[in-house]
Amino acid sequence: FSARAEQAGAAAEAATREVARKDAQLKELLGGAGEERKELSTLRERVEVQAHAHAAAEAELMQQLEVRERAAREAAAAAEDVRQRLQARELEEVRSGGAANREVFRGEVSAVQLHQGQPTGRALYADQIIRDVREQRWILSGGVRVRQGRSKSLTTESLEWDRKSGTIKGSEWVEITDEGQKLSGTGFEAKEDLSVYTIFEVSGQFDEQKSPN
Repeated sequence: FSARAEQAGAAAEAATREVARKDAQLKELLGGAGEERKELSTLRERVEVQAHAHAAAEAELMQQLEVRERAAREAAAAAEDVRQRLQARELEEVRSGGAANREVFRGEVSAVQLHQGQPTGRALYADQIIRDVREQRWILSGGVRVRQGRSKSLTTESLEWDRKSGTIKGSEWVEITDEGQKLSGTGFEAKEDLSVYTIFEVSGQFDEQKSPN
């Protein structure tokens, strides 16, 4: 009887240890699952934050595109309202396919810029203007003058006007009058409105600003 009791006790003790081991394994598994759930939750939060940030960035980009497109449409509409009123004694056209590719204006040529039918203050004068219709490039020669408002003007013998880039340039002698100051040189590059210009081999006269004594 005593031997059987000992065996039963040993079996019960072994069963208890096995239960404890299984319980420990279960707790370990549950603990690992909890950590995985935490990591998954953290990952989900990061994904949601990134998704919100991406959506906000996309919305901002679309807004910027809409602003640029609106500005481009407004600029195009404004450009359509700008015209050049050309006058000359003689006009010669070179045509191809029924359309004029090149126009040559001769004799006291003037080109006055109009916006919605009203002069803007910008005007070109020359003995001859060759207008490349396709390339939007004008070649002015002979007594060339460019007037921008009442305070700016340019005088030279020839220049090229690229209407696509809004720039003018020439390689001959030039004199620019800007707010009463006169600069001259040989060769130049400028914006068509004379707001920015570069004169090469420059010389000029400036009004000296004297401080009161």
